[in-house]
Amino acid sequence: MKEDKFTTKKINIDFSKNKRLKEFYEWKNISQEEFASKIGTSQQYISAIVNNKRNVGSNLVNKIKSAFDDFNEYWFLTGEGLDLGDKEEKNDKKDEVFPVPEDDYMMVEFQDLETAGGKLGGGDIAALPEKKKRLVPKEYAKGFYLVVRVYGHSMDDNTKRSISEGEELLIKQYFDHIENLPIRSKLFVIVTDEGVVVKQIKKIDKEKRIILCHSFNPTWEDYEINIDEILQIFTVEKKVRSNIFF
Repeated sequence: MKEDKFTTKKINIDFSKNKRLKEFYEWKNISQEEFASKIGTSQQYISAIVNNKRNVGSNLVNKIKSAFDDFNEYWFLTGEGLDLGDKEEKNDKKDEVFPVPEDDYMMVEFQDLETAGGKLGGGDIAALPEKKKRLVPKEYAKGFYLVVRVYGHSMDDNTKRSISEGEELLIKQYFDHIENLPIRSKLFVIVTDEGVVVKQIKKIDKEKRIILCHSFNPTWEDYEINIDEILQIFTVEKKVRSNIFF
């Protein structure tokens, strides 16, 4: 199935990230020019972002992460989990890792669905590299959670409900009987020997032991999965990282 390469781009400038960009380099006690030089971009580009004329793209975030070991991506994307403090504190703390309240957040395993094979999760969080972990609010502490990166366009219909390729989802493993799945209120990540998919479940046929899977993208047809072939099933709890379109 071929993808339409000429889709309309969305314009959505996130002013909160623009503000946090300035807060970060001021917290580091460096000038805008020095900050731009350290991450390998122009001062004009950073100035345009700070003045809300440009958006913060994923490439810029990656450059900041590479240049600054103490850059807290979770805070930058969400505005949560960090207090930069007043100006007097900035000089004292500029070489420290950003403080994140342990009582409010927890680390969970991260997996990219593009490369995932077999069952998801099961890694030792303490032994995983940083790129294989994500910080999430502890309000989700009860249960087995993962963060997964979405691969493919089947759940993208160019509306607000879309789940686009590259976005990250917090998911929770479902251990109850599949027949009791909350199909009216949740989306699901379904793991079989054929792979891992993100889908809406429209129907559960208890007699035939099948589920009917639905994609938001109208070019994908509904299809059935045998319940006995499901290795794992997860409920989608929330997006923890959304794409930025510009």
